[in-house]
Amino acid sequence: MTNATENIFLNKSGHLFACLTIVFVGILLYANSLNYPFQFDSVRYIPNNPVMRDPGQLLTFDYLWKEYTRRAFLMSSLALNVQWGGFDPFGFRLLNLTVHILNSLLIYFISLKLCQSLHLFHEDKRGRTLCSILSALLFLTHPLQTESVLMVMSRAGMIAGFFYLSAFLIFQNLLEYKDNWKAIHKSVAGLTIAVCFFAGAGFKQTIVTLPCMLLIYYLCCLEPKHSFFSRIKKWRVAIGTVIFLIFGILFWKLFSDETFLIGYSDAGESIGRKNYMFSQPAVLIFYYFRLALFPFNLNVDPDFPMTTSFAHPAFWGSAALIVAAMIFAYRQACRGNAVYVFCLAWMLIVISPSSSIITLHDLAAEHRVYLASFGLFFIFSVIFCKVIVQGKSILDFRRFAFSGLLILFLLSATTLKRSAIWSSESQLWSDATKKSPRLLRPLVNLARGYSSEGRFDESIVYYERALAINPNIFFANYNLGDLYYQKGRKEDAIQLFLRARQIEPSIPETYARLGEINMELGHLELANQFLREAVEKNPNSPVAFRNLGFLHYFKWKKIREGKTFFKRSLMLDPSQEGAEQIRRLLAADEKD
Repeated sequence: MTNATENIFLNKSGHLFACLTIVFVGILLYANSLNYPFQFDSVRYIPNNPVMRDPGQLLTFDYLWKEYTRRAFLMSSLALNVQWGGFDPFGFRLLNLTVHILNSLLIYFISLKLCQSLHLFHEDKRGRTLCSILSALLFLTHPLQTESVLMVMSRAGMIAGFFYLSAFLIFQNLLEYKDNWKAIHKSVAGLTIAVCFFAGAGFKQTIVTLPCMLLIYYLCCLEPKHSFFSRIKKWRVAIGTVIFLIFGILFWKLFSDETFLIGYSDAGESIGRKNYMFSQPAVLIFYYFRLALFPFNLNVDPDFPMTTSFAHPAFWGSAALIVAAMIFAYRQACRGNAVYVFCLAWMLIVISPSSSIITLHDLAAEHRVYLASFGLFFIFSVIFCKVIVQGKSILDFRRFAFSGLLILFLLSATTLKRSAIWSSESQLWSDATKKSPRLLRPLVNLARGYSSEGRFDESIVYYERALAINPNIFFANYNLGDLYYQKGRKEDAIQLFLRARQIEPSIPETYARLGEINMELGHLELANQFLREAVEKNPNSPVAFRNLGFLHYFKWKKIREGKTFFKRSLMLDPSQEGAEQIRRLLAADEKD
């Protein structure tokens, strides 16, 4: 490397070079995935969501105001995608990738200011710049981020992260230039931070931790001899006692009342808040932290073992490691090195909404660590750059370039391999089934994926495996019943549809299918009963009315009733299958 190449990082053109590099790497890494089909929850919330058939209703001020606390901004962003490009996945994925790249750019500038405010690398400006580039590129390329980028619904955390990082960067500038800014400038900065907080909360509640992180950053920027720390040291026993009592009462209330602070939760019923909270230290250390250091065996549906008591070794082992990290960070802070406190606080506080008192259905999910991972990537970048420093303060550019590029190349190659698994539903859930063979969701989703690809025999195998584990899954019974029907196993199909009806008695499609099959088998009274129940539950079902027409017109020769049902069916869906034949039949009867 020439001196001219190294010195590019010492002037303003270095920032432009860094930003262009981040954008280029992001596009190169995820360009092949822009046309991947919808996966996982995205299928339910976008193409299969009836509300998305009229996206305009999600783009009104009234909707945003009434549904703000239910992630209204997220649903409106999806509606905008539908408005602009229909249900083509390209637009959805392009927005996700754009936000991920923007977040990486924000990470770069935040890291620059962290290096300066936390007094890292002394006067070595090149070292600060290279550390910041590495931090941003780790955030951009790490395989742990693929789920957030490729699962469309994960944009909630990504866009909330964008507002989180934007507000944090503004606060950094506010602290840096507070002596030079006029009151109006400070007011505008404060108002912008508030707007970012409000907007981010409309996507995901992760941003509620922002005020806490701003306070911690402010304290980390203070000199160790500041009077604030002197007061803390003087009153440390009293302060510690008060904190202990507050947390003791809080945890007692949390463990004794599942609904405290968050209200009723389905996950609270199935998992339990105590079990969820006991499990989270192990999730943080043995899943998230492990994957950040060794990004192999990533899984869209991890089967993480539940911890059910204080006495469990997984709880004590992981909790001990977290406490040890806190003690180490505190001791480093006492020596004037606050970067460890900041990074540890960022990791634990940012992820706390999904890894503490809010009980979720899954103990672990990779997209939850999206924003929190910055704390780990930044401290890794700092340590990495310090390890290869020569002399007292000058960073060896050649060693940095070789080692850093090698790490980024390996991460990018792993990310490309991981993202390829998201290219189809069958690949994604086949991977999950191998890694979580005991879980039902991968089996059911893999069966559905095979069915959508026309691989019906394989689909039947996995639906049967799922029902062998738990026979009370509506969609598995219903979909397998459909497949049995296509294979000519009508009696078996009826048994599955009957079980599906028992599980979810309010769904009209089950009654319609039972009516259709019973009519084919000659069980006409049963067919009539099921079809009438179908239209009672859904008076706008053209298929059920059409089958009632066939039953009355052709089977029972009740011409008048049959024609009435046929007309109702055509009115509901004039272009349905067989519509022309029904019209000709009705026209011929009118002539007669």
